[in-house]
Amino acid sequence: MGGSGPSDDGSNPSRAIVYLFSSIYMVLVSAPGKVILFGEHAVVYSRPAIAMAIDKRVYVETDFAENRRSSLPCGLRLHCDLSKSSIMEDRIEEHFVFLPSSIGLDGSVSNQRFEAHKSKIFDEEPKVFGDNQYIKESVNLVLKKAEEIGETEFKDCKIDVKIKSELPISSGLGSSGALSVALIRSLSSLLGLDLANEEIAKMGWKVERNVQGFASGIDPFVSTYGGIIYYKDGRFEKMVTDGLIDLSFLIIHSGKNSSTKEMVKRVAELKTRFPHAINKIFDAIGAITEEAVNTINDLKKGELLKRSAGLEDLQSLGSLMSINQGLLESLGVSTPELSRLFYESLKYGALGAKLTGSGGGGCLISLYPPENDIGTISQTPKSVIYDYFKDYTRLECKISPTGVRIE
Repeated sequence: MGGSGPSDDGSNPSRAIVYLFSSIYMVLVSAPGKVILFGEHAVVYSRPAIAMAIDKRVYVETDFAENRRSSLPCGLRLHCDLSKSSIMEDRIEEHFVFLPSSIGLDGSVSNQRFEAHKSKIFDEEPKVFGDNQYIKESVNLVLKKAEEIGETEFKDCKIDVKIKSELPISSGLGSSGALSVALIRSLSSLLGLDLANEEIAKMGWKVERNVQGFASGIDPFVSTYGGIIYYKDGRFEKMVTDGLIDLSFLIIHSGKNSSTKEMVKRVAELKTRFPHAINKIFDAIGAITEEAVNTINDLKKGELLKRSAGLEDLQSLGSLMSINQGLLESLGVSTPELSRLFYESLKYGALGAKLTGSGGGGCLISLYPPENDIGTISQTPKSVIYDYFKDYTRLECKISPTGVRIE
C-alpha cells in the first residue's frame, strides 16, 4: 500500500488453529469506522491527512450455511465456488439482507427486513443494500486468495454472511471500508486462511479501487489497524494514542448524505480555474495537519485529565479543527447546514469543530473537553450540549485503539 504498514501484532492465530476453529464455529469479526480529523481534499494533492478510528463498528459474521448458527439477526446467503474463485451469481439464494439505511447514528437498529432477489443485490446501481458491491468484491478477493494458496476444501460451498452496523452509509464515517475489512477477515478465517493485517488492509484498498475507481486506502487502513493514522503520498504511519483515549467527540449528521466523487470533482474543477489560489489553500491545510501532529504528540506525553498543559493542547487541537473548517468552506465543500452546526457547536461549548469526509453533506465532528474538565474550559454541561442537538441524529464517540478483531 505504497509502503509497509505497522507490523502485525501477532494476534492472528496459526492457520491450523483457524482451520480447526472455523470448520466448527461461525466467525464473528468487527472493524471500526473512521473520521478524518485533518486534511480532507488537500490529501488528494499530496498534502498530509490525519484519520482516526472511532469506537463504533461494523460486525460481520460468516458461517457455512449448513451450520445454521448466528448471533446476528439477518444476512445474505451466498453460493461460492472456490474452483472458480468467484461468487456464483446465478445461484444466490433469496434471503434476508440487513438494511444499513435503517441504522441510526445513535446506534438504533430498525427490525425492518427485505426479502432480496439477486438482481437487487448485485446490479450496477444498488437499490437496497448500499454496500453490496463491497460485499461482492471482498468475497471474490478472499476466494481468489484461497485458490492462490491451494485451499480447495470448500468447493461449491454455501456461506451465510450476516452484517450489523453501528455506522450509517454515505456519511463520511468509513462504513464501506469497515465492512470490507471485517468481511475479508471473517471469511478468510472461516476458510482457514491466516492473513496478516497488512494483507487485509491491502485487500480492503483493492476493494475500494475496484468499486470506486480511485481510493487513497485510508478507510481500510484505519479500520484494519485502529488508532490515529497519519497519511501522506500513499504512506501510512500509526501514531501513538497513549493518553488520548479520553478525548470526547460528538458527531452530528447534517441530514444530507455526501458524495465523495461529486465533491472531489468540484474541488478539481475549482483548482483548474484558480490553480495558484487553490494550491495555497491546500498548503495551508497541510500546514494545519502538521501542526496537529505536534499537538497530538504533546497531548500524549501527559495524562490528559490531570495536567493543565494538556487542556491547553486540547484547546489548540480544537482551534486547528475550526481553522481547517474555514479552509474547507473556501473550497466550497461545506453546506449551509454544516456551517450552522459548526457555529452552534462552538456556541455550546465545543473546543473546535469541522466537517469530516468529503463534505457536501454528511457529518460534523466536534471536540469537547473530558467530562471532569467541562467546568475548566466550558460552562455548558455535556448533557445540555447533547440535548440541544436532539433533533439531529448524533453519536458520541471516542478513539478506537484497536482495529479489526475477531469477537
